[in-house]
Amino acid sequence: MQVFHYTCFAMGTRFNVVIPGLENKHGEIIGKEISGILNEQELIMSCYRNDSEVSAINRLAFKQNAKVSDELYEILKTCDYYYNKTLGAFDPALLNITLKAKNQQDTTLAFTDNQLKEQGWSQVILEKNSSTVRFNNEGVGIDLGGFGKGWAMEKIISHLEGKGIEKAFISFGESTVSAMGQHPLGGPWQTSIPHIKNRKNLDLQLKDESFSVSGLKEKAGETDTENSSHIFSPGQKSMIKENFRVLVKSNSAIQSEILSTAIIASNDKQKKHILDAFPEAKVYECRNNGWLEK
Repeated sequence: MQVFHYTCFAMGTRFNVVIPGLENKHGEIIGKEISGILNEQELIMSCYRNDSEVSAINRLAFKQNAKVSDELYEILKTCDYYYNKTLGAFDPALLNITLKAKNQQDTTLAFTDNQLKEQGWSQVILEKNSSTVRFNNEGVGIDLGGFGKGWAMEKIISHLEGKGIEKAFISFGESTVSAMGQHPLGGPWQTSIPHIKNRKNLDLQLKDESFSVSGLKEKAGETDTENSSHIFSPGQKSMIKENFRVLVKSNSAIQSEILSTAIIASNDKQKKHILDAFPEAKVYECRNNGWLEK
């Protein structure tokens, strides 16, 4: 069977899609269309590109009500839903806190309740009638890093379905993965996620499902591999320092990515609430003792 594979660099990571039964000539057209979708999404959501819509919002929204596109307004409404549904564990407006920790290379930074009240999604005001967004404090900044790949993944899945494609395996840097339909040999797609200590992997089966993995980022040092903190926990009021991973499997790539980040960032109360509020999602944690379903 002929299998088409397309790969590109997008949204800060490597994107891959495998489509069985697709001729190369048709596949090259699909690949260019996917690249266009990814570039469009990055131009909307990236907080690290000065020419993106989110960067423009971050510059303007404290000074004035900033008009946003229809798609970005839908994105922000989705973020608002999950912010409330996770009791604030998912907070996509903590850009300046995470940048401060990165710039100072200090994962021990902690914040008081009063400092946090001036930051985060609680200071983001969405105006439905005018499709505008406003920040109540100057230090607020939107960062869709724990959301964007899931949103873009669902755009790509919809595009492939519109092209009559029923089977595909799609990966964003191996941290956000979706499987369309069943494996070409029958049954679900099989995938395996490594353990943090090179012990037993987590084996998953996917059919019209997605998963997302969150945890500390690994970076190669001169003598060893170090783990880099990049997630701020509003509940714990500090950057996440413990080296563990959370995987969420769901019918929605957006939900998988948001919840994996939210559970990593949650305190005990928030975590219990999330598990109760999203019973349809399968949640796994990987610590020293292995992968465990929650």
